[in-house]
Amino acid sequence: MAVPATKRPMRPPVERLRLIRAAELKRRYSPAVLRDHFHQNLGLRIISLLLAIGLWIFVNAGQHSSFAAFSIPVSYRGLPPGFVITNEHPDFVKIQLSGPQTLLSLVDPSRLTLKLDLSGVGVGQASFKIGLESFNVPRGTAVTSISPSQIVLDVDKIVTRNLPVHVVVNGTPADGYRIGSIETTPPQVEARAPSRELAGVETIDTEAVDVAGMSSETQHAAAITSRGVMMRVDPAEVMVKIEFAPVIVTRQFHGVPVTVRDTQYQSSLRPPRINLMLRGAKPEVGKLNLSGAVYVDADGVEPGTYNMPVQVQLPQGVESLHIWPDKVRITIKRTARP
Repeated sequence: MAVPATKRPMRPPVERLRLIRAAELKRRYSPAVLRDHFHQNLGLRIISLLLAIGLWIFVNAGQHSSFAAFSIPVSYRGLPPGFVITNEHPDFVKIQLSGPQTLLSLVDPSRLTLKLDLSGVGVGQASFKIGLESFNVPRGTAVTSISPSQIVLDVDKIVTRNLPVHVVVNGTPADGYRIGSIETTPPQVEARAPSRELAGVETIDTEAVDVAGMSSETQHAAAITSRGVMMRVDPAEVMVKIEFAPVIVTRQFHGVPVTVRDTQYQSSLRPPRINLMLRGAKPEVGKLNLSGAVYVDADGVEPGTYNMPVQVQLPQGVESLHIWPDKVRITIKRTARP
């Protein structure tokens, strides 16, 4: 009796599926396949890795606390009409912020303007303390220092006064002349300045007017020079008129010869010379020639001996103050003049 053949038992479907998957996985993840996959798109993978590393560094570094300095503009508002700040005052304050670097890099200083309200100030000093709360900084940042931490303002009121004009002259007039009179048109100007600048100011000066070597009248415009930094004048220039006058001097002349006039006879004098003291304009006195100017008038005098007064003929503007001797002894002879 033949023995029937033994049948190989059938594997369940699940077990067969597992065998297929194992083979497929072995094929997919074999060293050769993995090596091929690794070399595919290798450049893009390296770039992606670098980007990921950079992003990680940026995010983590931005969370660390950093410091940054900023110049914040100062706005002065509400100053009452007619008042002015007279001292130097800052246009910016410097602050230091702490916080994440990413936030600090986004700070716009112009948005942190420091606004000072001056509506209640008067003449004198006004002090403003700058606190940490004065700045609306971004959330996550903080003000760590402020410079300056206090602003002091000198406030004054603007006043107006009319001041006489004082002409400043430079140089020396021509020899023998002096400045006779100075006039300005207008004679006064309106000065507008803080009250402390005008306190004690009685006149206001012009720019220097050069009179070097001058002897005749001159006229020209001259600018007004304000004494205060904040002073304003109206008008800004005036017309200046300067007149010159001769310098009056007194001078002595010694040993001036005396002549005899209006006689047909020969004569002699004792003393034949006299002394004079004259006064007049320096240019005239300086060029004065007394030859023949001092004389005895013998008109109608008969021969003989007489004591007669000395006379002086002087140009206009020159006068005689003293003559010594004021009389001379004259002897008129009967001999006619040749």
